[in-house]
Amino acid sequence: MYDDRGTASLAKVVGLLGLLTLLNVMAWGWALLSLRAYPVLLGAALIAWGFGLRPCPSMRTT
Repeated sequence: MYDDRGTASLAKVVGLLGLLTLLNVMAWGWALLSLRAYPVLLGAALIAWGFGLRPCPSMRTT
């Protein structure tokens, strides 16, 4: 777990990205199923997701 060799680090990154992608797909599947009768709320969920992708203002370099 705490091994920082090249192959171990790559496997950790790929595994983490795969897990996050799976969780994101599951969350959107749940949203589509539960909000299918309320398209306005589904649009609001998409906007909230998009705002979550913005970088933190303190991380900007000038």
